[in-house]
Amino acid sequence: MLAMSFELVTKIGLLLLFVTIIPVVFSAGTVIACLWTGVRFKQVAIFYGKPVFTIKTRFAPITVGYIPMGGFVQLDMDAFPAKPLLTRCLVTLAGPFALFLSSIPCLGLLHAGHSFVATFPQFMEFLLSPTSRGNQFITIFFDKLLSSPVTAYGIFAAKATALHFFPFAVMPGGRLLIEFTKKRDESLLAKILNYVSSFTAIILVVCIVIAAIGFFRKH
Repeated sequence: MLAMSFELVTKIGLLLLFVTIIPVVFSAGTVIACLWTGVRFKQVAIFYGKPVFTIKTRFAPITVGYIPMGGFVQLDMDAFPAKPLLTRCLVTLAGPFALFLSSIPCLGLLHAGHSFVATFPQFMEFLLSPTSRGNQFITIFFDKLLSSPVTAYGIFAAKATALHFFPFAVMPGGRLLIEFTKKRDESLLAKILNYVSSFTAIILVVCIVIAAIGFFRKH
């Protein structure tokens, strides 16, 4: 029983580590693209929540929040909309591109690509059957965490990349579609994607809770 508990704690610890690394890699990609294209940014936030400490740089302050999840790069939205379309697209896609690049050394290009593509049907399967498919996905991934943490990170990063390409307003995939419209954030497409994002987020949270309860009941 003790060994099983230690194993579960180790798996959760590794998962939290990956959740910590992902926003750092994503933000690094966005910052590099901003510096390359001359796009100004006001803040780089690592993790959410009130900043625990702030690192001053000549480009922008880097803040570290107390909730070890997520992160963002706050662009200068007074100047960014006036940038050429190609520049806006490069900055939008830089974060996901950095994530995918980080998965390649762990998996190899072909395996990383396969894991990326497989995410789209797996996401739909998870929403349709969070109990069975969700439990299956979690079990496979958690087993991989212990047997090969590097491979597990590669899979996690590739799938995180794919999730960023879903057409949700808060994701680069949705943001990219909005950038192609004339009115951008004021367009009908932006409003539709905002509604879709909110609705899907609610469903996703419910599915994750159902899958997690089913997994921990069996373990």
